[in-house]
Amino acid sequence: MSWLSLTHVAGAAFLVSSAVFQPTFAALADAFGRRPIILLALCYFIVGTIVSGTSHAVALMLTGRTIQGAGGGGLLAITYILIADLLPLRQRSQGMSLIAFIWLVGALAGPIMGGGFAGISWVRVISMYR
Repeated sequence: MSWLSLTHVAGAAFLVSSAVFQPTFAALADAFGRRPIILLALCYFIVGTIVSGTSHAVALMLTGRTIQGAGGGGLLAITYILIADLLPLRQRSQGMSLIAFIWLVGALAGPIMGGGFAGISWVRVISMYR
């Protein structure tokens, strides 16, 4: 099986790991407090990004995406917990709508910007500012 046939699994690895670890991080945040657990989730996300970004094999990339998904799920869950903690009930829907809107903008603009960045010759950009 070639590496190209396994690359579609990277998105699924992130999403499944994110869905599995959201309740775990929420329970840990209730037990140990919000700050240490959101920092732990951020560390998971950063380590997963580094592992998947520097991998030379598909299996290692999938491992990194799984670790990244665990951290991303923790960040998402604790973000909603913090909104519920900080905002009164009347304003809570506005706060959660703002987070959903940010996700929407990222999902729409990310692929477009990524395609634009992929088409730029970075040698010209770097030499232009040098």
